Amino acid sequence: MQNKEKVSQYFPGAITYRGYVSYWDSNLEGLEQIYILKGGPGTGKATLIRQIAEAMTEAGHDAELLWCSSDVRSLDGVIFRDAGLAILDGTAPHTRDPKYPGVRDILVDLGRYWDREVLQKNRKEIISLTDENKALYQEVYDQLKKARDFRMRRRGLYKIRLDERGMEGWLQALLEDQFQGNKPPQEPSRHRFYTLMAPQGPYSFFDELRERARGGCCFLADEPEIGSKVLTHIAKMAQAKGCGLWYCHSDQEPEELCAIYLPEEKLLFWQTDQYPDYEEKLRCKCGDGEETGICRVYRLDSWYRKQINSRNQLESDFLTTAIEDAKKRAQKLLNDNKKIHDKLETYYIKAMDFDAMKKEKEGLIREFLSGGGLR
Repeated sequence: MQNKEKVSQYFPGAITYRGYVSYWDSNLEGLEQIYILKGGPGTGKATLIRQIAEAMTEAGHDAELLWCSSDVRSLDGVIFRDAGLAILDGTAPHTRDPKYPGVRDILVDLGRYWDREVLQKNRKEIISLTDENKALYQEVYDQLKKARDFRMRRRGLYKIRLDERGMEGWLQALLEDQFQGNKPPQEPSRHRFYTLMAPQGPYSFFDELRERARGGCCFLADEPEIGSKVLTHIAKMAQAKGCGLWYCHSDQEPEELCAIYLPEEKLLFWQTDQYPDYEEKLRCKCGDGEETGICRVYRLDSWYRKQINSRNQLESDFLTTAIEDAKKRAQKLLNDNKKIHDKLETYYIKAMDFDAMKKEKEGLIREFLSGGGLR
């Protein structure tokens, strides 16, 4: 799965101050067959998904790897859009049940390979760890909510005057030649996360998305809300021209956009608060390194004025520290939760019949290579 042109990677959901925010439905839209895996931790769901992904990409299919927000080394699903197929983990926090059973959705119960007697011997420990895992998630959400509240308080200390009409006129002139024609898009718009905070620390697939682009714009803004307004306006312009879009959301503020990507035109528009530090700052390269377009950088501070009086500056500095402290506590709790999950997995691994599971895996791989079990 090393061919960057064949494989794309992102997070279909994220752990945020609002809880688990899911964009799974957006990315599963239009598929003909969806395999939904059920079973506890340690039943081999992520391994099975990875092995099917490897078999399908070796057979020449494109793959979208959907990674877990609770463990960036674990796959939650894979989509083969050219084949109309997907397989995904249907357990919490992204619980999914068949919507069209036997017609589009196929349920795969890996729990039938458990030795229930082994699980019953460890019943008390399994229940305790499961409850502790759930409680820790709530603590993570609480800390992220605190960080968000501090962030909103800090934002309220500043007086921001935005020339929205002038900025929209500038964007219209800047991008009027970027979107060609009034044609229906080849695929519906998708909503995704490309960067988030995971138990292992901050993690991003954004550079891979940037390498796919053949042009676009980077917008510099020290206020993410302003950058998101710009991206939202560009998205409306692109949609009016019939362009399909990938919306890249912020895990800190899921309502706000970090970037938008037009897959047919291979154009990327994103915001940052720091000048891009990648090699050849104004060049945009495709996956094979060929220079194929210019990605220009534009400052947005000419369209807004951000002011704070001296009395509020000290409070702003205090809130900045409070935000980072709350995020660090959330990060620590996520890491602790991952350790609990790993311990919980050991009990299920001991109870699994992996020989029977191997036959299930081989059968599923054959089904996928032949076009799915509902054909």
